[in-house]
This record gives sequence, structure tokens and C-alpha cells, in this order.
Amino acid sequence: MKKLRSALGLMLLALIGEFGNAWGQSLLTEPYAPSFAKLRDTLYLLDTTYLEVRLDQQMIHHHFRSGRVESYPCSSGDPRIKDGIATRPGIFTVQSKAKKAMSQEFQVYLNYWMGFDGGIGFHGLDGRSYYRYLGRRASSHGCVRISNETGAKLFGNVRNGTTVYVHNGSPARVIAFADSSMPGLRPLGTDDADLLAARLSAVASGRWSDASLAERLAIPRGKRLGLKVGVGQADPRLIVQYPLKIVAVPLVLPRSRPAPSRAMFLSLQPASEDHDLSEREAS
Repeated sequence: MKKLRSALGLMLLALIGEFGNAWGQSLLTEPYAPSFAKLRDTLYLLDTTYLEVRLDQQMIHHHFRSGRVESYPCSSGDPRIKDGIATRPGIFTVQSKAKKAMSQEFQVYLNYWMGFDGGIGFHGLDGRSYYRYLGRRASSHGCVRISNETGAKLFGNVRNGTTVYVHNGSPARVIAFADSSMPGLRPLGTDDADLLAARLSAVASGRWSDASLAERLAIPRGKRLGLKVGVGQADPRLIVQYPLKIVAVPLVLPRSRPAPSRAMFLSLQPASEDHDLSEREAS
């Protein structure tokens, strides 16, 4: 029975070899097979680290290029309190640092200050009474409060120009580590505001083939962004359909068996290689 199966297999390969070229060419001209995924706009990061602030979790995730992630509880801005505002989602860079700064508006000391959005930044406070809110709910006037222990650790590992990625969950724009060897990378410039807006619009509408998504944009290392970069909000239920390329690949058999001269094997590869479709999570 084993010999019979082997013989039938070789006959099938020979048949594919006889008609493989014509069959392969026919398949390459047929409609694409569908694939389904979540579409996100990706900005590539050339730095070795960045800070992610999850407003929905009240957590800070410190990402490293190695894949390591360190997480810390925080408390963001609460617009319900007097003079309070919500911490704004977006992609920012650390603009200033000071181990101790004075808030002129509220006349309190800010420990391990790391500003990233104008007057908004990370900081601790004297005392520990606010610790009970960290990781639980928003409680500040707009900044991202952290414990003094967290502040001491982050302050030594974060420099001016470090990227700060703030979102509420399911952002339309994500960050991925890359290096300068990736082909087609172009640093973000101050004249890219319209392009960035178009990319968010394409993601929100599920237009995976939109031309605005084709360019690979990079966040420069250790430099302040010269423009406001929003992250948008994507419907987590939105699943887009994008095509697959059908590519003919030669089949290599073990040397112990004679290989039919024109046998071929057909594999499926996503067409996204031609487009920067950002992050797609297969469903």
C-alpha cells in the first residue's frame, strides 16, 4: 500500500509537471483569494525605546527594541475635577526633563518631570496620598502622574526626544520598531500633516489599497517631532478584506527520488508587500 501511494504521488507530480506552467499562468490571472485582517497605519520607529501610555488601562508600558516591556501604573488627566483636562492621545516626544520642577499654576513640586505635550508630562508628587489612584483611574489635572519610584527609574532611561505614544485602546495608528536598512523609509517632516490625516481616514474607512498608505514613514531617533501626530480611533470590529498574490514556486524533491522536470508548487503570499498596510492582525 505504501508503494502504491508513492507511485500515485509521482504520477500526480508528473501530471502537474506536464500542465503546471499553463495552470500556474492561469491562476496568476484569476481573481485574488481573500484574506481578512485589522488595518492600522504604522509609523516606524528608529529609536531603541518608547513609552506607551494606555489611558484605558491607566498604565505605562516601556518598550525596548529587544522585545522587553516594563509596565508601571499611572493616573492621567481627569476633566471632571476643577481645572482638570483629559490627557490628549497622540504621538509626542519628550521635550524637557527636570528632577524637580515647580508647577506655577498649582504651586506644587513635580518630581522627575518629563514633559511631552506642552505643559503636560510625567511626574510624581511629594507624599504618597495619590498612589491609591495609580493604575486605577484618572485623577490628575492633565499630566500623567507616576509614583516617585517609577519616576526615578524612567528618568534615568528616558532622554529628550524619546517617543511617547498615548492612546485609549484600538488606535488607528501604531508604532513598530525598524532600522535604517528597511527599504523606502522616509523621516516624518513638518509638511506631512495632510498625509498623516489622509492615512487615518483610509484606516477608518477600511481602504487597505489607499495610495496614502504606500509610503513608509519613520519617526527619527532622538529628535523632537515638528508636527502634531494624532493616533485616531479604529473600530475594533472593523475587519478589511485584502487580496493575496498567487506565486508559483519550484518544488524541490529529495535527491533520492527523480524529480519530474516541470513540477511546481503553488503558494499564497499577501499582496501587502507592495503597500505599507501597517499592522494587520489575521482573524
